[in-house]
Amino acid sequence: MSSFPSAFLSPFLTSLRTAASVASTAKDHPDYYNDDPATLLTSSQIEDLSISTGASLFSHFEPVLLSAEHSLIIVTCFWARSKSLDTLNHVLRTLSSRSGSGGDKKLRVRICFSSLSVTQKLFHTRSLSGQPWPPATWASKLGLAPPSELSGLDLEVKSIFVLPFSVMHPKFIIVDGRTVLLPSCNVSWEDWCEGGVQLSGDIVGQFIRFYNSFWADATTGAAAEPAPATPLNTFLLTAITHATRSVVITTPNLTSPPLISALLTALRSGVDVTIYTSARMMLLEQLLTAGTITECWYTSQELGVAFASRDLAGLVQRQFVRFLTMTGQEEGQQGGRMQVTRVI
Repeated sequence: MSSFPSAFLSPFLTSLRTAASVASTAKDHPDYYNDDPATLLTSSQIEDLSISTGASLFSHFEPVLLSAEHSLIIVTCFWARSKSLDTLNHVLRTLSSRSGSGGDKKLRVRICFSSLSVTQKLFHTRSLSGQPWPPATWASKLGLAPPSELSGLDLEVKSIFVLPFSVMHPKFIIVDGRTVLLPSCNVSWEDWCEGGVQLSGDIVGQFIRFYNSFWADATTGAAAEPAPATPLNTFLLTAITHATRSVVITTPNLTSPPLISALLTALRSGVDVTIYTSARMMLLEQLLTAGTITECWYTSQELGVAFASRDLAGLVQRQFVRFLTMTGQEEGQQGGRMQVTRVI
């Protein structure tokens, strides 16, 4: 088993325990180590080390992935159609077939990523709860095998990306809670020199702890400023939140961040959203009350304010609706459709 010498560990822990260090990470998530940095200490056994391209690394570790009997957790940063993804699809199909023929107990698989495309990042939820990807999107959006070929798996896919630039960079794979693979590569086409290591021992528990605290935790990040809890606002937002098929709204303008956030959430979940709104109506009133207008792109000054207030995600959400207003309609990320009609 390998571990760091005490000459390193003592100053390392002392630095983490300083008031300045604790204060600088007070808003980090996860932050479970703040109270006791020593909980980060662990030991490991190096089982394998390989240096190659990303595609070759996934092929190299394929037998380890195929050895999964109970669970497989795959966490990466960038996700793209590639030879690496082809290898993963072969692994998932094989595990599904084997699990499906072994009884009712399905092998548990969790896939987590942060970056897929520019569009995905622009319109991604800002919540640290992440964006779930339902089975209908696996093949068309992610390049995974279709659900019919993965029926032997208890499979869930989610992504976490926090605007403007907070991509989740860690990459690791946990097999049955006993082995962890650390590939430096993404699940992508990038043909770079990469390294990968296979570890066992107590360190696997640290990766499980991190996964449970960040990827599996339903912690909510910053959200739009809540609407005043008047009966009307509460009724409207509750109705949209619990919609299952469609939402139809007629409104003179659409500038409320809580309302737009609720509509986008409904759209992502597959609910069809139809909006009838006015064009160039009460522009001065909109600017005075909301600081913007329904069909207006944001100016550089507004962008500056959004960056200063760390509300770029809210800005992009509102601009998304304006884009829909200009183009007429757009398909939701998970199947819902939005139709916007401007009445002059």
